[in-house]
Amino acid sequence: MYPGMTPQVGIARVVNDAARHLCEGDFDGALTDASIAVDATAGKCYPKRSNNKRCKAFLRDNIALMLLVATSGHLIARKGIRVPYNHPRINLDQKGTAPLEDILYHAVRCSLLHEGGLPGNIKFSAKRAMRFATGSLELPASLIAGLIVSVVCCPQNKRVKFAPNLRLVFGEKALPLRSLRGVGPEPAMEAIREISTRSNSRPDCSGQTAGGPKRSEGRDNSA
Repeated sequence: MYPGMTPQVGIARVVNDAARHLCEGDFDGALTDASIAVDATAGKCYPKRSNNKRCKAFLRDNIALMLLVATSGHLIARKGIRVPYNHPRINLDQKGTAPLEDILYHAVRCSLLHEGGLPGNIKFSAKRAMRFATGSLELPASLIAGLIVSVVCCPQNKRVKFAPNLRLVFGEKALPLRSLRGVGPEPAMEAIREISTRSNSRPDCSGQTAGGPKRSEGRDNSA
């Protein structure tokens, strides 16, 4: 939250900053801003819960939407997914896997906000797929766009004045994020599936289908 700002203005600001950092290829900066936006939004959704519980609940409620955005509408995982990853604060099942939302909270959000960086065994890249190696995890940067979309579409944020130039771009197709403001996860997923069927490209900041996120021209921040 920025000093002197209302919650609505603060959320709009960090969402715009997250999109800008994502466009510039600054994944840590984008994740930090997106995590702040998730924190603020989760507090509006579950005001009586602890920060840990409400953030995890928000991520769990929106994980299917995040994965849909991250995979250009190809993965529908309403119960989320579990991946192999070791972290001292994450409980693993018998197969050595953890829910992705727990990883996003403990390894990503908490590490960035409290320690100033990601753990050495996790990174985000412009590559499209998730990659698992012994003791390490690589996640697509498009998952950050999924975090941004989950904040924008939250019903508790329906009065937030998000920047009109924010767009989710799939190849030559673009979806203005303000059209998803406050609609909820399910309508947002329908809109994303509809536009993604017209393009085989992953969500991108500049509208380019090759390579990773690039610096956008002018002030058009797409997520």
